[in-house]
Amino acid sequence: MRLRRQSESCDAREERLSRQRQRQTESRQNETLGEHQERQEQDRFRHIVARRNESEEERQQRLIADRNRYQNLRQHEIQNAKHSALLYDKNDPCNKAAIGEMTKLCQCGAKKFTGESLGMCCGNGKVTLDQFPPLPQLFEELFTGESQFSKHFLSRLREYNSLFAMTSFGHKDASVQGWNPSVRIQGQIYHQLGSLMPPEDRRARYIQVYFLDTLEDQLRARGEHQNLNADILERITAWLNENNHYVGELKTALEQVRQVNINDKKIVIWENKRAQGEHARRFNAPTGAEVAILMSNEPTENRDIVLQLKQGGLRRISELHRSYDPLMYPLFFPYGTDGYHIYLQGRNGRKVTQLQFYSFHIMCREGNYLLLGRRLFRQFLVDAYCKIETERLKFLRREQQSLRAENYSDLRDSLLAADGDPNQVGRRIVLPATYTGGPRYLHEKRSDAMAFVRH
Repeated sequence: MRLRRQSESCDAREERLSRQRQRQTESRQNETLGEHQERQEQDRFRHIVARRNESEEERQQRLIADRNRYQNLRQHEIQNAKHSALLYDKNDPCNKAAIGEMTKLCQCGAKKFTGESLGMCCGNGKVTLDQFPPLPQLFEELFTGESQFSKHFLSRLREYNSLFAMTSFGHKDASVQGWNPSVRIQGQIYHQLGSLMPPEDRRARYIQVYFLDTLEDQLRARGEHQNLNADILERITAWLNENNHYVGELKTALEQVRQVNINDKKIVIWENKRAQGEHARRFNAPTGAEVAILMSNEPTENRDIVLQLKQGGLRRISELHRSYDPLMYPLFFPYGTDGYHIYLQGRNGRKVTQLQFYSFHIMCREGNYLLLGRRLFRQFLVDAYCKIETERLKFLRREQQSLRAENYSDLRDSLLAADGDPNQVGRRIVLPATYTGGPRYLHEKRSDAMAFVRH
């Protein structure tokens, strides 16, 4: 038999081994539980006897062969893991993870899964805010309807919003060509607002479109997108002209400036005004007293929005201004409802942070139309996240002394380094380990990973 196997071809050997594997598989499938246990016991006994009788050289060869075999198996798993999602077989059993239904109802009205934390929506009752006002009928039909108009509107919602936005959305797009299921932005986000009227020989853009003389002029200025529905554009334009708070207030102020005919006037959107008698947690549709006309030499606060008639260029809006969101997202805030501002207070009288504000409003609740916004809602989330990160960084920059930045050893090392960049000499800003993505945060996580590997 040994001579016959030595002389057999590769194909014959493979065929023989295949028949042997098949016979062995059928035999093991037909054996009883007692036969299975007896066979395993005999296999263990043979392995023990064989290893006791092997020489040191044979033992080393066996260990080397085992090591090579395991290494090849691991390498094979790594290579196949790159395309494992493409090799899915629906007949193969796989583990299932069930998190249940969203049946847990928080005291603030948010729906959550059972395993989600209590404080992720309202801080376990510490943050109490009113929901945004319900959508008007026109917008409710577009957001929740089943008509072709509604489906088209939702599929192009981000484009429609960009046409009606009163501010520009400054960012660096990091989208991947070919497929782009989400919104990707690199770097900082900023909103800018220009003059109320376009300069000579310039077409109207953003907020300037709202102050064109006729509805036809506004539609013509927004008609550059051929793939948008003209009827939807006309209906939204007419509704915002009639009902949006900022459009109405600014139109009134602009008419007054034109009547006076004095060039050294400026229009200001106050940062800290709210309707008289409203409490700090309420932010229903504004009722006025937020837009004023001032002389050009009259002082304003840093976060106030100052608008010129034709000159002045683009001005950046503070992330803490109450109009930051409604000017950028008029389809989410059709009435001009206030967004986040630093005067919002919780139930205990403490100020509400941006993280608490947006965490409260993006939760799943009855009537929360933000969740219907598809890609525009994703842009809104990215925008809100960048606002939160910007304020965190500003806080760290302001509070370097209280953070005892001068005691950081890494900072002293960088100041004393012989190869330091002389162009970077000056005040060093140190990010603590609690700031996600910072150098000390990454160093701490790397140290934790190395400690885990050692054990």
